[in-house]
Amino acid sequence: MNNYRFRFNNTEPQKALEVPINLSWDLGGVNDSIDLFESEVIRQVINPIDNFETTRYSHKTYNDTITNKTQTSINYEFYFYSATTDSNITGETTSTNWVTDYRANNMTTTDIVFKVGKFTSSFFKLDFYDTPSTTNQQIYLTVILPTRQGEIMTVPYGITTVDIKKPVYKLDYVGDKEGFFIYWLKNTEFVDLQTLYMSAKFFDASIGQFKRMMTVPQGLMGEKFNFNNEEYFYYQVNMDYTGYTYDVVLSNSTVQDLRVGTTLNPIKWYEYVNPPIPPIPTGVPTPTPTPTPVYKTFQLERCTDSKIMYGTDNSNLGVVVGDFVKISGAANAGCWEVISEVGVGASSSIISKHTDCSCS
Repeated sequence: MNNYRFRFNNTEPQKALEVPINLSWDLGGVNDSIDLFESEVIRQVINPIDNFETTRYSHKTYNDTITNKTQTSINYEFYFYSATTDSNITGETTSTNWVTDYRANNMTTTDIVFKVGKFTSSFFKLDFYDTPSTTNQQIYLTVILPTRQGEIMTVPYGITTVDIKKPVYKLDYVGDKEGFFIYWLKNTEFVDLQTLYMSAKFFDASIGQFKRMMTVPQGLMGEKFNFNNEEYFYYQVNMDYTGYTYDVVLSNSTVQDLRVGTTLNPIKWYEYVNPPIPPIPTGVPTPTPTPTPVYKTFQLERCTDSKIMYGTDNSNLGVVVGDFVKISGAANAGCWEVISEVGVGASSSIISKHTDCSCS
């Protein structure tokens, strides 16, 4: 700002003084402000248009140490529990009891050769979560691997040999490629997830049920049923939002940040075998004038530490698979998830049922 000083002499005739101050209004840019205000009001009143566009993420390249060439394929191996004389895991069970052979899953060579329904309708289901914690995880996407894909092995068939599919997958841009790409958001504007956690299940069409799979065979574990689910039921999938690629990592108490899915270190899944069913009491019950009620017994898994227990619905609460319950006994505190029905057997009493793991 400039300073001006003016001197007046009252004896001299009055003179006019013009002060050079511009009082004109400059309206340039006002319309832009109005448009901006209008857009903001409309955005508050009407739901904005958000871009949820997805794109495909391919497997990140790696160097194949066998061929010394850069590869893009992602490799899976699925192992089924093959013990036939004992349907339950024992202290003598070893990792060799799991094999990459559909015939270990109640399928015959004929079923696979002639592509009967229980084989062609079966598939592997890969689910991707935001966290490995089952108490608060959310599923974000699923990848299906059909049995029609996979490698071939030659097996005896009568007096000749035939080629059948085996659950070993080499997925790439060409050939078997269903399940190679992950279709995910292009950026983190709405869902900021740099890491997803992948679990696996096998849908067995012969029984119409899913069989859960884990990252190591139970035969190698000291505690075959009491372990940390977060360590042994998930692989870590890292998403690269810049190059639109992903890679898979295995981390647990014995292995840290090992990249898997390569030709040298494929992603290995092993069928999870449930604990033994408790024995059914023997003996003939004493006849009574009225029928003795039979209460259902269930296999339970504690929400906090995945401990396995059995509970009986002695109060006829109408407990079904998928409910959350509390059971009697001071050592059985906490909330338990009902995971299967096992028939009649000695167990703790179910005292209440709930809708979630809080058992509130």
